[in-house]
Amino acid sequence: MHATTAKDDFGIRYEHRILSKAIDKYDVKIFFVDALNFEGDEANWANGFTKFHVFSLVQYKKIIFFDSDCLFYDNMDELFTGLPDAMIYAPAHYSAFRELDSGSNEAHDTEPIEGPLRDDKDRAVDNEKIYTSSLDERGKVDIDKLYNNLPSMKPSIEAMKQRGSKFELTDYLFVLEPNQVLYDFLVDLAQNKSRNEYDMDIFNRLIDLEDSSENNVFRIDSDYAKPLIMILPHNPYALTSGEFKFFEKDHECYLTDPQDLAFYTFDHVGKQEKQHKHPVKKPYWSYDYLRNDNTNCGWKSAAIFNGAKTAHFSDYPIPKPWTLGMRKSEMDKIAKDLKKKCKELENDVNNEGCSGIDTWYKVYQDYENTMNTV
Repeated sequence: MHATTAKDDFGIRYEHRILSKAIDKYDVKIFFVDALNFEGDEANWANGFTKFHVFSLVQYKKIIFFDSDCLFYDNMDELFTGLPDAMIYAPAHYSAFRELDSGSNEAHDTEPIEGPLRDDKDRAVDNEKIYTSSLDERGKVDIDKLYNNLPSMKPSIEAMKQRGSKFELTDYLFVLEPNQVLYDFLVDLAQNKSRNEYDMDIFNRLIDLEDSSENNVFRIDSDYAKPLIMILPHNPYALTSGEFKFFEKDHECYLTDPQDLAFYTFDHVGKQEKQHKHPVKKPYWSYDYLRNDNTNCGWKSAAIFNGAKTAHFSDYPIPKPWTLGMRKSEMDKIAKDLKKKCKELENDVNNEGCSGIDTWYKVYQDYENTMNTV
């Protein structure tokens, strides 16, 4: 899908070469569409709404959408073949959770925190009970009852609501089943948006996780329904390039599963185990967990990079790598300045020195190498 917009001569020639090779070498089908712009849109993100056209491609059963500022490091065929039916799969906007204030749990001083420390086995038992209870006397699943009661995301969504915030999803990568009703609804929301709302805001208004956590059913017709939204793991599907250059911040939000994101900043008992009479396991995302219990878990830039399926360029105000003004010398200078600041930092938050900056730089090198081979 390609939006037709005004460009200079160089941009037209370069774009024509790239699109021609995509068609000739990779048998890519190009759909030319008009850009979706709305009054008051800021230039940097004005064309972001154009992605909504993908919802109207109803000739396809399923589509994996990704923004043009994504690099792929592994195939994602499992997103076509391995997911249960749902209209949309999208990752959490995980990086936004880094800005949450540290929280606490009222039970912290008396009992171990149970919720976010539950493991996959605990959740599987709960889900099995819900699935079994949703079967009718003929053994048929009551889809409304099943998907309205699956518990995994509800606590996190409710916790964000109590904090006066929202659990948001990102739209730079998602899986969808195209549907004209959803497309029309998206366009209507965009046409009536406020001045400071952009594509991700409208995408989240369409899904409305607070409502979906209680009523996650999309009616195809009177006899057939499926979930509107299911959550795609941000690790490994939605890594941002900027994650590697945050040498002064931790990366626990990337290491945390979606259902626990609203809780990862809480003061968990596990982090103060010696002072507490109730011994509990440490949160799996915790750096204490990495340093004391399990050296195979936690943040290691190179390992995280090698395990990622994609990398999304997100380093604002640093421009996108294809911007004509970005030269290798400029990237070298940015990396050098980042390393200087990193080395001046007294507290090594991530326990890995400044190696994350090398990984960040490699993402941009990968883009350059990829484009040079096209």
